[in-house]
Amino acid sequence: MAKDNVPFHSVIFPACLLGTEDGYTAVNHLSGIDYLNYEDAKFSKSRGIGVFGDHAQDTQIDSDIWRFYLLYVRPETQVNQPLNFFSSI
Repeated sequence: MAKDNVPFHSVIFPACLLGTEDGYTAVNHLSGIDYLNYEDAKFSKSRGIGVFGDHAQDTQIDSDIWRFYLLYVRPETQVNQPLNFFSSI
């Protein structure tokens, strides 16, 4: 998950789930990453930049290969550095 989505997925969405009192399982760990690039631009669903699930499925490439590739090209600049959540708000 890109760092710009961390505040929503770590605070707002879990608070909404807790408010329902439906017993949803809370996330224990959340991994924020740098932005993944595709053809010299940041992945962007809203701008249609990247390869998305429906496109990946159309290639007939096994999902495990896609998972491996995405982990392999993951744009980490630092290993095991906790995300400074409050500085990103």
